[in-house]
Amino acid sequence: MRPAALLADLDDRQRAAVVADGAPLAILAPAGSGKTRGLTRRIAWQAATGRINASRTLAVTFTRKAAGELRERLDRLDVEGHATAGTMHALALAQLRRRAADRSRGFPALLERKAPILGPLVGGRGARLAEAVNEVASEIEWAKARAIVPERFAAEATASGRPLPRPAAELAEIYARYEQEKRRRSLLDFDD
Repeated sequence: MRPAALLADLDDRQRAAVVADGAPLAILAPAGSGKTRGLTRRIAWQAATGRINASRTLAVTFTRKAAGELRERLDRLDVEGHATAGTMHALALAQLRRRAADRSRGFPALLERKAPILGPLVGGRGARLAEAVNEVASEIEWAKARAIVPERFAAEATASGRPLPRPAAELAEIYARYEQEKRRRSLLDFDD
């Protein structure tokens, strides 16, 4: 598609975002305001004007639905060279799998839900078990987002003043056992 045609049906703000020279560029806008249109047009316009090589472009999003929409729109715009679009997790997982393959190593399976491993570690039944698993999973996710290993969990949680659903030492022990069980089964979770 010609560069001018890529701008024709955009509003002034979208057009400004598409042609802006800034890099990196942050666009803050509410749902339904045309962010996906602006992003896909920016990629297509920059490729059409020779500013980027689309095959070396990565569009990252949070949801599978948004990633699929990005790919579909880029395909409809007939961008020369294919930009890659995906979720943060899917793209990171693909890189890790590629790296393992390049090194002729096996790759751990992906644990999509923590509950199958955490359930037996947390204990309880029915709705209380589900609630306890969710609480403990949240604490593990909090720790992993901050690169806190199980051995440091109690100290870090206490230092942060974080309100905990169980004693810090107990959560640290469950976290450590969860990590050991994942290693034993050769699993990774999304937080890894």
